[in-house]
This record gives sequence, C-alpha cells and structure tokens, in this order.
Amino acid sequence: ERVDAGLRPKRHVLVMFLSSGLSLFFVLTFRLVYGANNFRGYPPLLYFGPKYGDPSDDAEPNIAFENEFNSYGHCVQGVLASALVYPALLGVLARATADDRGERGLIFATPSLRIMGLAETAGALMTLYPSYSFIKRVIKHYKVFATSSFMNNGMEWAMGFILGISVGIFVSALVRRRIFLRVKEDASASRYLVFQKDQRKEMVFGKVDEHQVGDKVVWFIFLLQMILGFIFTFSVYGASILIGQTWNQCEDLEESCLNFSVEHPPPGLRYGLICVPGVTFITVILISNW
Repeated sequence: ERVDAGLRPKRHVLVMFLSSGLSLFFVLTFRLVYGANNFRGYPPLLYFGPKYGDPSDDAEPNIAFENEFNSYGHCVQGVLASALVYPALLGVLARATADDRGERGLIFATPSLRIMGLAETAGALMTLYPSYSFIKRVIKHYKVFATSSFMNNGMEWAMGFILGISVGIFVSALVRRRIFLRVKEDASASRYLVFQKDQRKEMVFGKVDEHQVGDKVVWFIFLLQMILGFIFTFSVYGASILIGQTWNQCEDLEESCLNFSVEHPPPGLRYGLICVPGVTFITVILISNW
C-alpha cells in the first residue's frame, strides 16, 4: 500500500490536468461523432468537416492527423502532458543516468533531482498548446469556433493525452512489479527504498517535492502547475461552451456555411456540453479520494 501511494500522481495535478485533458477528449469526440451530419464530417477518418463550414469544392478540410509535422507535434505534447504526471515515469527518467544504476538496478538507483524537476515542469508546460489554440481561435474565429481548426488540432493533442495516460499506467505497473520481485528475490534490496517519515509513510520515488530540493523549487513547480492547470481548465470549459453556441453559425452571421440552420441548437446542446468537464472534474476528485 505504501508503494502504491508513492506511485500515485499528485492530487492537484491529477484533478486539474487529468480531468481537463479527458474532458477535452470527450467534448471533441462528441463534436466529431454527433456533429457528423451537421458539419458534413466523417468520424472514421477523424474528419470534422470543412473548416468554417466552407461549402466550396476547394474548402480546407478540418481533419486530424494529417501526415505532417504539426499533427505529430500536437500528439507528442499530449502524450508528455499526461505521461509525466505519473511519478513512476518521472522516477525512472530521473534514474536513467544514475552512476549506481549498474549496482542497484534502474528502479533502486539514486535519482537525479534536476532531471526529475525538469521532467515534472515539462509535463505541466505541455498543457499550454490547447490553451494557446483555444485563445487564438477565440480571437480570430469565435463566431465559427465549432468549425475552426481547434477541432482537429485539439483532437490530435487529446488523443496523445489518452495515449500518455496508458503509458503512465503501464510504466507504473512495471515499476511496482519490479520493486516487489526484486525485494522478494533479495530482501536486502529493500534498504534502497525510501519512505516518508510522516504518518502516511509513502514510498519516495518520483515526486520531486518529496526529496530534498528546497522550498523554492517545490513552490515554483507547484505554482506553475496550478497556474497552467487553471488556464487549461478555463480553456476546456470555454471550448465546451463555444462549440454549443456556434453549432449552426457562419462567419459574419452569413447563411452560406454548410452547418447553418435558422433554428438554434437545442438547449441541451447549447448548454449541456458544459456539463462534460464539470462531471469529469467531480468524478476525478471522487476517484482521487479513494
């Protein structure tokens, strides 16, 4: 139990980053699948329909994962944003270049706190892209946000985020298994495991604030995570609202776009999408308390 607790992500990071990343994936998947007829999209190809509802034959496609650098770059950022939430992966990266790796093994080696801190900081910074993309599209195309390139770019990042969760869970399972097998084979190996001295006595592995790094470093990383987490959460909530509000809108309120309709979308669609990040947020909080 103490080992499992040590490999569990920090609660504030889990709640803010994980809930927002999952919410973004859920909202964009809804837009892709449910909105296929309205926007002339095709979900199997991750095609959201023509950008800005352009009815012309040469309309620019709003499709995720085109064979280009930017698409892969968005996905990689999403992978890192979620994978680097997991202390198991952070701990492994911090021990990859350890001098005593050969003697103790990768899991039991002395970690590099600099690498651990940089990796944790990098994970938080990787959440900047969807926030940047949201703000950019609001400034340029807020009237047609539901058909803007935030859809395909956001989906590339969000699918990478889902993949990163899988990577983090997989590495956590491997680290946990390796710890127990090593201690079972050689009981003396347990002397390399470090546990907190408070009441919880959790294993110290990949959370930089549990090591001797100084209060300034701990507070810097914490504040950075909180600031970026709030910005990311705000962006996801904003995107959820705007997708519903601009479901049938055209640029400059014209009537020529493919998704135009004289009728407003039903209230459940216009205001219901905001429930997705709300429910996800509450669910993650409840799970993190278990």
